[in-house]
This record gives sequence, structure tokens and C-alpha cells, in this order.
Amino acid sequence: MEEDRESIDLNRFGDEGERENLLEEGASPGFSSSPSEMSIARPRRSWWRILMDGPEKLVEPHVTMIFPKIQELPHELWGRFSKQQLYIIFWVNLAAWGLVFYAIVQNSILASASIDGKPAELIGCNAVPKLWRGKNSACGVDAEDCIHWNTPNNELRFKCAADCVKESWTYSGTPVGDYESIYRPFVVGGGNGTDYYRGDSFVCGAAAHRGVLSDFRGGCGIVKFTGKRTSFPGGPGKHGMESIGFDSVFPESFEFVDTKGMQTSGCHDLRWAVIIFNILVSFEYGYLVYDPKAFFWPIFIMGFWTVALASNPPLVLSSSDSEMVVAELVSLSFRRLLPALLAAYVIYVSSVRPQLNGLKANLSRAVFWLVGFWVGILENYVFGHLPLDRLTPDDMNAQSGAWLAVGTIAGSILAIAFGQAYIIWRMGKFKPYIQLYLGMILGLVILSFFPHQTLRIHHYIMALCLLPGTGFKTTPSLLYQGILVGLFVSGISRWDFDSIIQTYEQLRRGAPALVGGIPELLEPLVSMDAQNVTLRWTPGNESAWWDRYSLLINDVERYRGPWTNFSLSEWIQQELGTHAPNLKYYIRVAFASKRHTGDYTKPAIIDMAHKANWTKPASGAT
Repeated sequence: MEEDRESIDLNRFGDEGERENLLEEGASPGFSSSPSEMSIARPRRSWWRILMDGPEKLVEPHVTMIFPKIQELPHELWGRFSKQQLYIIFWVNLAAWGLVFYAIVQNSILASASIDGKPAELIGCNAVPKLWRGKNSACGVDAEDCIHWNTPNNELRFKCAADCVKESWTYSGTPVGDYESIYRPFVVGGGNGTDYYRGDSFVCGAAAHRGVLSDFRGGCGIVKFTGKRTSFPGGPGKHGMESIGFDSVFPESFEFVDTKGMQTSGCHDLRWAVIIFNILVSFEYGYLVYDPKAFFWPIFIMGFWTVALASNPPLVLSSSDSEMVVAELVSLSFRRLLPALLAAYVIYVSSVRPQLNGLKANLSRAVFWLVGFWVGILENYVFGHLPLDRLTPDDMNAQSGAWLAVGTIAGSILAIAFGQAYIIWRMGKFKPYIQLYLGMILGLVILSFFPHQTLRIHHYIMALCLLPGTGFKTTPSLLYQGILVGLFVSGISRWDFDSIIQTYEQLRRGAPALVGGIPELLEPLVSMDAQNVTLRWTPGNESAWWDRYSLLINDVERYRGPWTNFSLSEWIQQELGTHAPNLKYYIRVAFASKRHTGDYTKPAIIDMAHKANWTKPASGAT
């Protein structure tokens, strides 16, 4: 009887046509679109239930099948072969790719370089400890640990990879006199018609500035160390580079030997040949293969080794033997590959398989998924020109335009997220997704409050967080998933599984440690004729860490000891002789111990050309 009272008597609505019109128009919320449930009245749902459960009629997403015959051609083609024949074709093609790939990289980064039959050493685009150990006190007093007394003929044959213009940047302030170089190639000198560079300049960057090598293909050269010089004019060079000028004495310099007419071998970086070959193979492969497993795993491996051996290799230059450098590169890559494959399995099961399983749109997959994938793999080129280094407040404040870039990227991600959320809602799966992402956000918020830690959203972490929102079949989702998988592969292959929280010490990259304090440089004692100049600074820090001081003159340590004064005039006479030119001298001082050195002051300036005119240092540390 209860059912009779709740049922709707259709006979009270006039004739049959009138009843049909009423049903088609959905005049009452009590009607169901299902004929079997047409007589059951449904209660009106709250907005919360609509949000969590989706619309009454759920919509399964799909990929738009443009050119359907071309999309489904691989399925028809492979249907003509037996399963055993398909396995043979699959493995033969993979083996052919591997052989060609190895042949190219064997003549690229894995090649042993030589100039006139003598080996050329593979060096990094940025700092090379063998040539100059680092800034401030890294080279010891009078740079005795960096002057190349024992280098045969004062020369070094070297090989540089491609893309050294950008890779020779510094990412923390590196003093050059009273100027701090950051977010630009660290190349000092070589301008105004000169052909020599300050000894701490990055050799590959200087070679690119000089035009010795190509930024596109890298190259080999010979650097000759030429000792002390008193001026290093800066100026424009090749590849749009601008070198830094320095107007005082420095204990080491170098220039490049002309190698025209010399025979070179194994010098060129063929990374773009590798990249183009792998992209072409992946598109052919991505179109013809229809099984998700057979598509995903080879593409993942292909992308990983493209980064490791071509587009952005993680070179570890701990050996002067180029063959050992290459061996360490391969070993390091395999060390990162194995855990990456485990993470890739999670990505495949949770996101890739739901999207690609049963997908017949092979052309769309080849175009959208793989284009996105290669955008992510080549992120150092695609996004490398954005004014953005790392997502930390200090780095973004230091780089002009960084906040605008972050805002633009965040706005784009937010707009895409709303679009994906709408598709998820129409599928009726909004509740589990919102629970997942609220849990992620809560976890990130908690991590951000850990003491003495900075939250770091690396490439691979961002990809892992966003990939679940792409695990369904739509054309935009193909593109988004490809980008995120590419970013994951690129991040792991180049940078490994860095921690999601890191200390300031892990992040500072040579910036001031901001512990232990700094001395105060006092105005020097200057004789009436300005011939005797004595530098002074405040006495020691009460901390037990420090028992001495480190004094830098022109960015090189010149004194390390317990005294709080230093005769600049005696040092100038010893360094440059009795007829020394009247130069500017840049003075910095720090607290020190036997093995450690604190932060240095900003540079003070003494201008000997103007009767030892003193410019006190700005506040802050270097």
C-alpha cells in the first residue's frame, strides 16, 4: 500500500501523447530516465550530494576521434599477425633502436676526445675544481692550491658539452671586486680586444664567449695559463654573451690556443642528433603500438636515457680521466633508473593504464601524449628561458620577473585543474579525487612547518601529485599526462629523488651561511703621502668556533691568522714591485678557524690612484 501511495498514476494526465510529452520534457523531478524506474519519485539532492556524486546521468569521457580511419589503422594492421609474430616485431624494433642510439652517443658524450692525437679532458660547463677550486678562500693563501705551476707547458686540452652558455651561469652571488655575479655566465675578461680571462672564470663559458666552441655542438680547445695580470676588461663576445670586467690584479689568467689546422676527434656533442632520432622513433612507435604496456615502458626508457646521455646529462667530474667520468655517468644513471622504474610502475597502474587501456585513438596518442612527453623531457630547453630558478622565496626575489612567471604558471595549472575537475565530476568520481588531493595539500602544509626545513616541490614531486588527475580518456588529458610523465623522467634522470624538505645548508649553493657573524672592517690607517696603508678590522668573535681571520684582497685569500691588521702597502710592493700601478683593491674579511671560514663582509674599496681613498663596505655578507 505504501508503494501505491508513492506511485504516480499516469492516467490522470490526459491522453497518451500528453503523457509522453510530459515524460520527454522531464516536468517533474520525480521521473527517472530509466523506463523501469519511471514510476519511482526521487528525492531532490542537496548541492553537496550533487558535487560529490556528480550529475544524475554520468558521462564517460572519451578522446575525439578525428580521422577515425587513420586512428584505427594500427589495430587493423596488427590484426593480420599472430601473437608470436608481434613479439618478434616488437623486440626487433627495440633492439634496432638501442643499437642506433648507442652508436650515436658513442660518438657524442661517450667518445674519448683528442687534439692532434693527445687526449682532451671532458670538463663541466661551470666550475672545474681541477682548474680553480672555488670562490673566496677555497684556493688557500695566495691561491697556492690553484696556480698551475705543474701543468705541462701550462696548458690543458679540454672538451666541453653543448649548451654551455646557460650552463656556465652562477646561481649564488659570486664576487668580482665590488660586483656580485648571479644568473649570468661567470666569465671575467676577454673584452675590449683582449684575449685573456681571469683565472677563476668558467673555462667552457669563456671558450663559448671567445668563439672557440659552438654552444649548439660543444667542442674542444686548449687553454694556456698565463699567470698574473692587472686588468681584465669585459665586453660582448660570441653567442650573445657579455663578460664581466675587473680592474685590478689577479694571480692567474688564461687564454685559448689557436687550434686551426689541428686534427680533432670525438669533440662534438651530438645531443640534438640523439634527441631528434628518439623523437622520430617515439612518434612512429607511439602511433603503431596499441597495447598500453608496450607503449609506456619503451617510451619511458627512451626518455630516461635521452636525458642521461644527451639533453641534460648529470656529469660527475670527480676524476681527471674522461673515460672514468663517462663510466661514472653511466653508473649514476643506472643507479637512478632502478628506483625510477618502481615509481613508473605506480604511475602506470594509477594513471597511464586507465587512460590508454582500450584507447583506439592511436594518432591522438602519438600527437598529444608524445608531444607533451617530449616537452617534459626537454624542460631545460622549453622552460629554460623563463626567469625562474627554484621555487623558494629567496631565489624568486633575486631574479627579476620570477614572481610573474610563477603566477602565470600557477594560473595555468589552476585553470587546467578546474577543467579536469569538471570531467571528474561528470564521471561521478569527484569524492575520491577531492579526498586524495585534500590529503596531499594537508601533507604539504604540515611539511612546510617543519623547523629548519624548506618545502621543495621538485619536478618529480609535482608530476606525482598531478598525474592522478589525468587518468581518464580525453584529448587534453593525453597532453597533460605526457607532460607530467616527461617532467618526472627528466627530474629523476637529471637530479635524482631529492628530498621534499631540505635545509638551508643544502639549498644555499655557496651563498652566505648566515651563522657565526662577520667582523667589521675599520677605516685603514693611511700615511700622509698615502704610501703606507694598514688594513684594520674589529677583534674576534666570542664564539669558540673562530680563532683567526681570513682576509681577501681582490677575491683571493692573502692572509689567514690571528692579527687584526695587515699592511696593504707592503703586500702591493711584494706582489707588484716598487713601481706598482695605482689600482683599486677590493677588501673583505671573515672569521676563521684552522679548517673552516665564516661569511665575508661586503667589499670595501681602497683606490690607490686617489691617495688611498676608502669606500666602506655595504652591510651584509658574501
